[in-house]
Formats: sequence, C-alpha cells, structure tokens
Amino acid sequence: PRVLFIKELHITLVHSMWIAMLIMGIVMISAFFVSHNITLPIKRLVETTRRVSAGDLVTKVDVFSNDEIGELSRSFNEMMDTLRKSEERLVFEAFHDMLTALPNRALLLDRLERLIERNRRHHEHKFAVLFVDLDRFKNVNDSLGHAKGDELLIAISHRLQACLRTM
Repeated sequence: PRVLFIKELHITLVHSMWIAMLIMGIVMISAFFVSHNITLPIKRLVETTRRVSAGDLVTKVDVFSNDEIGELSRSFNEMMDTLRKSEERLVFEAFHDMLTALPNRALLLDRLERLIERNRRHHEHKFAVLFVDLDRFKNVNDSLGHAKGDELLIAISHRLQACLRTM
C-alpha cells in the first residue's frame, strides 16, 4: 500500500507539474499579447508626441482599439487638430489685417524681400509695387466715427480684391 501511495503521489505530482507548466505557458503567452497590445500603442503615442513637440502637427496616431488607449489616441488626434488650427489662425492673424483680411505690412515686407532676392538672381523677372493711400481718411474717422471708417476700409478692400486676379 505504501509503494502504491508513493506511486500515485508521484503521478499526481507529475500531472500537477504539467498542468502548472501549461498554465504558466498560457499566462506567459497572454501576458505577451496583453503587453504588446498596451505597449505598442503607447510607443506610438510617445513617438507622435515627439513629432508634435518638434513642430509636426500633421502626423496622426493610428487608433486600433476602443479601449482607454484608443480613447487616449483619439483625444490626442483631436488635440493635434486643435493645435494645427490654432497655429494656422495665428499665422493668418500675424500676416493679415483683422478688419479687411488683406495681407498686412509684415507679409508685404516678406514677399517684397523674396521678390527683390529673386530679381537679383533672375534679372529678367520684373515686378512693381503699387502704393495706395486714402487722403484725409482721418477726417472720416473724426467726423463719422471709427465704425464708419471701418466700413469704408472694408468696402475699399473688397473693391481692390475684385480688381485682382486669383493666384
């Protein structure tokens, strides 16, 4: 009976070891897949964050899941869209008059500098600058108010734009 008990104990231990090894294998494979499904999207987010901090606001994070990481990726993409739109708005505001939406002095000087440089390289390239001034515009503001002066500037800007060809 004792030998039989030891033999049964040995068989039970061997079976238990095989079951434990099988469970450990399943746990390790599951851990690998879970880890891969978590770390890979996080690595993508980190890489995209680096690109955004370097000024690249076009790159998007690929969203492959509907879990928290997928939600984080979607939120990150929305944040980048907002940043890109804000940057575009700031650039527009930096180079355009807010009342008329016409290019301002900063954009004129930038484009003029480019044209002069291009003319230095290619003498056959000609350009002209037209300067328009509104005589006694101060009188309009003083007598009719700034709101009417703004209306006049907007009307004049529309007429000037109507005379220009599209580029």
